Amino acid sequence: MPGLVLLHPTDAEKLDLDSIQDGDFRASNPRAYNAPVIWGLPIVKSRQVPQLLLPT
Repeated sequence: MPGLVLLHPTDAEKLDLDSIQDGDFRASNPRAYNAPVIWGLPIVKSRQVPQLLLPT
């Protein structure tokens, strides 16, 4: 069972800022004061992780 999610910093930022049509954030709310999480798992950002080709 995974205990964290590894993401390239650019991909993490895209997920943070991605919102659906009604303005709710798709993955998480970047304005929240909590540690960044996705699917209930902490996000660890590293430039050693290959960058995904996420749409902008």
